[in-house]
Amino acid sequence: MISIDNPTQTLLYRLSNALDALSPVGELEYFNFRAFRNDIYSAPMAGFIDGDLVERYLDLPFGVQHDIINKLNAATDHPKVSVNALLYVLNKLKQMH
Repeated sequence: MISIDNPTQTLLYRLSNALDALSPVGELEYFNFRAFRNDIYSAPMAGFIDGDLVERYLDLPFGVQHDIINKLNAATDHPKVSVNALLYVLNKLKQMH
């Protein structure tokens, strides 16, 4: 586990959402799969970023990476990001991990 700053965490959370929508595994939504559940209580996943999920971005073709960036940049309430900037962040985090 590593600590990351809030803007990076927000970006990676948004990336996680975009990647989950791109290709859910086994027809199971990622965030439902990662949610906490027991016999009494259930709660959505919160407070962490799954590194394996966001690292999937590194394996995508450049065109798909660019499409995801366009989707992320369509949100007007968040700062814009480029493919190269996101690749830099992900590779930096991968080295720390």
